Amino acid sequence: MRPHDPWIADLRSTSLKKVVSRIGLPAIPDYRMTSYSKFIRKLILLLTLFCGGITIAYVYITGVWHPTPNYVTLDTLDHGGSHANQIKSSKKKGLIIVTNHRSGSTFLGQFFNQRSDVFYIFEPLVTFDEKCSYSEKKKTRHLHDLLKCNIRDQPLVFAEAGRPIDQEKIKGLGQKCIPNNFCFREKSKALCAGQFCTTGNNVTCSRCGPVNSTMASSKCAESSLVVIKVIRLCHVNNLKSILEDSNIDVKVIHLMRDPRGVLSSRLRVQEGTSRMTLQGVVKMCDRNLENVKFARGQPDWLRNKYKIMRYEDICQFPLKFAEKIYKFVGVGMTSTMKRWIYANTKGSLRNMGDIRGFRVFKTLIRKEKKALKRLPRAQHSVEHVKRKALKQAILHDPYTTTRNSSATWRQWIAKLNFNQISYVQAKCSDVMNELRYLSVNETQFTERTPPFIRTLCSPSNFNLC
Repeated sequence: MRPHDPWIADLRSTSLKKVVSRIGLPAIPDYRMTSYSKFIRKLILLLTLFCGGITIAYVYITGVWHPTPNYVTLDTLDHGGSHANQIKSSKKKGLIIVTNHRSGSTFLGQFFNQRSDVFYIFEPLVTFDEKCSYSEKKKTRHLHDLLKCNIRDQPLVFAEAGRPIDQEKIKGLGQKCIPNNFCFREKSKALCAGQFCTTGNNVTCSRCGPVNSTMASSKCAESSLVVIKVIRLCHVNNLKSILEDSNIDVKVIHLMRDPRGVLSSRLRVQEGTSRMTLQGVVKMCDRNLENVKFARGQPDWLRNKYKIMRYEDICQFPLKFAEKIYKFVGVGMTSTMKRWIYANTKGSLRNMGDIRGFRVFKTLIRKEKKALKRLPRAQHSVEHVKRKALKQAILHDPYTTTRNSSATWRQWIAKLNFNQISYVQAKCSDVMNELRYLSVNETQFTERTPPFIRTLCSPSNFNLC
């Protein structure tokens, strides 16, 4: 070492604060180290901003100016085997849920209504004749318009259905549809939020004012999927013109339910006699049988676009079937929907997205407040609606969709008597065999634990649905 070497001078320094060098490196004053640190921090910040800008520019250029084709894998409607077709999906997507009254379609519809990227329409054919008559073409035309987001004012829809509305004498169905300018608007989450309910309560969808059809059409066009649930479509064949439209990509889910379960549910909310209800279920069975046989023939325009599903299967495996259904229509499962499906199929009030459930809740609270007025003020803090009682009220309301689904589907055996069950089994035996529902004898009915169904399709062989 030479005496004049800078690191020797540094080692000889009496100020320990200034000794920052290591053996073999020149000592650098403190103020210079501070300057170097600032310079390094600034350099790192500039490099980070530069790299971030490059990344954003790359994503923008490749994603907007040269978009990557979006491919969706669909299961085919091949009842004898399975294979996957990969098709380019650049058209407006749509789904029609075809079913019957009290067959679980409201429950399935909520799988889509709770999604922010879906425009859900509940029973738009309510203005049309329920009978299978000349109005079928009008029904199809109306569905076609809705799938293309051509939403019109309700007076025009009523007129097309052959039921013109007198504005001075609005009654019956018109009382529900005309003031809102949309039938069952409270069933569509998209039409109860934000811009569509600026003055009312968007949780219960009350006092929101009439729906602006132009705004609704725009909202529909912005969505990634349009879902329509209908119970007044007599035959799947009526959808041929829609499924053959090359400008839209539409799928159909035909939801079936055990006719014994349908009867039990209809008797619970029946309008008319039990005999009329039984006759209605038998007519439903005949129509379902006709549709099932037609679908089994696999016409070309229906292939890859149609699936028959049973309410009972979805109840037993809600999350797994939801994932398969989403894949079938070309949307993905989200963590939010996983939480919602779990909560609403396990009888939980958390994440409840059911407007009917909120209304039941408000009714109970209102009754409780009236009861509190008759009590001494000192008791007010403890006399609240019991959570268990509230939960039971919501779960047992026939129009809510919050359920313990794994138990709900087989409750008919405890609600019906054996004469009712045997009558339905005799009249609906053909369609029950097609859909693999098992008949029960009187001994099995007494034991209450028979195998009610055989496997039709499952999440692992969804292509068989």
